[in-house]
Amino acid sequence: MGEAQNIHDAAEMIKENPIDVLFLDIEMPPHNGFQLLEMFPVLNFEVIFITAFQEYALQAIKFAALDYLLKPIKVSEVEDALEKVKKSKKAA
Repeated sequence: MGEAQNIHDAAEMIKENPIDVLFLDIEMPPHNGFQLLEMFPVLNFEVIFITAFQEYALQAIKFAALDYLLKPIKVSEVEDALEKVKKSKKAA
């Protein structure tokens, strides 16, 4: 588990510590979450977006997001998203 304050630190952390799931915000000035994902030619992890912006949902789908949670989020929504990760891992 980890947390990064910018996309460069996040990319380095992911490369050094392979992950199963990434909880990702979209707006991370001066960059955004999509720019982070573009740093990886292949996504070997699930992506769950957590954001306050509805308008990025289609773009998130194009990145094969497993889920898209709008802020403020509820614990039950995170639990449901994690169940999707478990199912996805079992299917792989």
